[in-house]
Amino acid sequence: MDFYLSKSFFKFSIDEVFVRDAERGIFTLRIIPDVNSRFFPPIILRSINVSAELLSKELYFSLMRKINNNMDNDISFGSTIIQGGYYIVECGGLPRNLFKDDIVITREEDFFREGIIEEAPYREELIEKEDIISLEKGLAMLSDTGPDFLPSLYLYCFNVGQGDSSLLILPNGSAYLIDTNIYSHRKSQGFVAEIKNILQSHGLNPKILKGLIITHKHIDHLRGADSIIPEFEIEYFLMNFDYKHPTKCVYNLLSSAYYNIKNWININGRGAIYEGNTYIDTHAANAAPTDDENEVYAV
Repeated sequence: MDFYLSKSFFKFSIDEVFVRDAERGIFTLRIIPDVNSRFFPPIILRSINVSAELLSKELYFSLMRKINNNMDNDISFGSTIIQGGYYIVECGGLPRNLFKDDIVITREEDFFREGIIEEAPYREELIEKEDIISLEKGLAMLSDTGPDFLPSLYLYCFNVGQGDSSLLILPNGSAYLIDTNIYSHRKSQGFVAEIKNILQSHGLNPKILKGLIITHKHIDHLRGADSIIPEFEIEYFLMNFDYKHPTKCVYNLLSSAYYNIKNWININGRGAIYEGNTYIDTHAANAAPTDDENEVYAV
């Protein structure tokens, strides 16, 4: 029996939903168990397969559109699967092989409906700043007409496994860290040292980042960011704050940013940042919590 199912209760958040078998209407949930972990390494994550009828109509169509698949318009959706949703379920009623690839939870075995907790412990409003800057005002604050002094724009893409992370250095010297996926203290230390070395190699202050951009709130785009933030002086924190995804790793990110980054900008729509001769386009999809979060924000 899996370790998590040997306890009286299983507490977890749903981080992401994937299409597993479009023809059979089977989807896979990436689960983040509620454990005392700072980095949430991949080894602690679990997957559960569910039938389409447990999803909401909005989430189902959003996921199916991504793979250009024919939609099944006859499904009676139950809407018990919520990305970012927090659940507490009794382990005694769960299948012993819940996390196996060949197990699919259908409406008849739906334990999510009774397990969903409305007042989840990691709600973002408990730690968010009250004075989050609007998109229009924030983009104006970011724009800088100062002269370019570097010969070109530089983009460093880091090998962080299944996830994304990059460092953008503009010709005017502005540096933006885009996403993180760090899942150990050792990797965090090495990652910070690498960023500082890159900044210094361009003649920039190795401790200063103009902005931290979190493209969206899935764990493989922000894991470990809370440990990296205190290592730099970061002027702006950019994210779509309208989209709520109240997992513990998001809560840890917001907690670290709350005490270390003064300016939070809500990137919740289309806009532009002008830095010297560089133009940065931002856009965000619908901020409803039923959408596929991978489509929510991009730069």
